[in-house]
Amino acid sequence: MLLFVLILLFPVNNYATKKRSTVVYKAKYVTTKKYLGKYKITYYCPCSRCCGKYTKTASGTTPKVGRTISVDPKKIKLGSKVKIDKKTYIAEDTGGAIKGNRIDIFVNTHKEALRKGIKYKKVYLMQKKKIRVKVRK
Repeated sequence: MLLFVLILLFPVNNYATKKRSTVVYKAKYVTTKKYLGKYKITYYCPCSRCCGKYTKTASGTTPKVGRTISVDPKKIKLGSKVKIDKKTYIAEDTGGAIKGNRIDIFVNTHKEALRKGIKYKKVYLMQKKKIRVKVRK
């Protein structure tokens, strides 16, 4: 009986005296690049030859230079961020001729669209991923 009382008063492995730290997980978002391949890059403008009677994009926004690109929605979802030559665009539009690995970049004038011509460039899809990070308290 005395041995049992001593064990209770003086624990052998110090579990009763150790402080336990609480581990909390916090959500954090990280942007990653996914390589989509080499795409044919062409250019379009707001003129009637390029856009016809349409003034809005397929996603309902007004096209903006340096932001709007036209994509094949089977390859790249509308609203996705796409990186081409260190510049990030938003996939806001679709087009009748935009099929497969082809992207149309919106520019100011028809003259500029013709001057830029056709190019083949590497294209990346920018994705936000949610990760869990340990935070000790």
